[in-house]
Amino acid sequence: MVAKLIGTTGLVCNMLCTVGSGAGLVIGFLFFLINFGDKSRRTRTLRGMIVSKDNLMIIGTMTSALIYFLLVSRSTTMIGNEVFPGLLGAPIIEHSGAQLLTAGMLQAIWTMLCLYWLLPKVLGFGRLGRKIELSALISAGLCILYGVLSIWHM
Repeated sequence: MVAKLIGTTGLVCNMLCTVGSGAGLVIGFLFFLINFGDKSRRTRTLRGMIVSKDNLMIIGTMTSALIYFLLVSRSTTMIGNEVFPGLLGAPIIEHSGAQLLTAGMLQAIWTMLCLYWLLPKVLGFGRLGRKIELSALISAGLCILYGVLSIWHM
C-alpha cells in the first residue's frame, strides 16, 4: 500500500516535471526564433547568426532541457507501467524495477548537474527557484525510492 502511494506520488511529480520541461522547451524555441530573427538583420551570414553567444546559450539550455525532458518522460512511463500495469501485468513488473532505479539515478544525476553546475556556471542561466528545484529533486528521489521498493518486493 505504501509502495503504491509512493509510486502514485512519483508519477504525479514526474508528470508535472515533464509538462514543465516541455513548456520550457517550447518557450525556449520561441526565444530562439525571436533572437534568430533579430540577428538576421544585422549579420547576413548563416554562421554569424548561429554562432552568436546568445544563440549558443539558448541552444545549450534547450539541449539540457531536452535531455531532462526525455529522462523524466521515460521515468514517468516506467512508474505508470509499474503502478498501473493494465493488461500486461507481471511481465512489466518483473523487469521495470531495476530499470526504474537506473532511470531515477540518471534523472537525479542529470538534475543535479543541470541545476547546480551546467545552467548557472557554464550557460550563465540564473537559478530556477527553490520550488522548481525541490520538485525536480523530489521527483528523482521518488523514482529511486520506488525503484528500490519494487526491487525489494520482488
